[in-house]
Amino acid sequence: MKNLTLADLKLGLDNLIGARGQALARVRCADTYAPLLKQKLSGIAALPAALTGTPLAKELDQTDLTHDEMAAGVWHVLEAHLSISSTPAAVREAAQRIRQDLVPTLAGTQAAYPDQAAAAKEREPALERRKADLQMFPVAGGGTLYDWAAAHVQAGVKMDSLLSSRADLAAPSVTSRKQAGVLRNSTVGLLGRLRAAVRDECSVRTDLPQNTEEQLFSYLDALSSHRAAKGPAAEPLAPPA
Repeated sequence: MKNLTLADLKLGLDNLIGARGQALARVRCADTYAPLLKQKLSGIAALPAALTGTPLAKELDQTDLTHDEMAAGVWHVLEAHLSISSTPAAVREAAQRIRQDLVPTLAGTQAAYPDQAAAAKEREPALERRKADLQMFPVAGGGTLYDWAAAHVQAGVKMDSLLSSRADLAAPSVTSRKQAGVLRNSTVGLLGRLRAAVRDECSVRTDLPQNTEEQLFSYLDALSSHRAAKGPAAEPLAPPA
């Protein structure tokens, strides 16, 4: 468990105290260790978000999904009209203007977040300039292609705001980093001592299930294995259901 990050430890402690609380309560050493585990969890939870995970990661992922979905929708609607020879010339010309100004290619949806945000800010003025063209294309469920294009651009602009906020959150002080390092090491040490105590207790108590150690530490072990395989930057495993 020495390779566990603070994000892993936050998940693991919450799981050990919560979902595995009944199994933990069966060992007598929990009387000593459970309060200490709760103190460690509270300490980790109080750290700056940048030290226990990637700030605003979920918000950025969801915004990126909206950005990419709407871009793909606009691009494919335009492609459909441009692929049909009987499409009226006025509609074809409108589609070409929209594509040139707003979604020239789908490759942009694979770009890094900062690049997508920068492109959206550059294309924001074109949204109103091409509003009449976009409104020529109704979409299922009501509205027009303008609504999809607006959602696409707005999501890109929102990504810029989220990236700025994440930069602010991701700048903990040197003192905070030192405190976090001390807390991580002491938490790993505490878990190691608890594990040793559980083994000792299981060796003299026949009333405890033989797999008590596994019941308590299987998720923490899974987090450790995942961390070893994926490296420090990996997203921690979700808690078991």
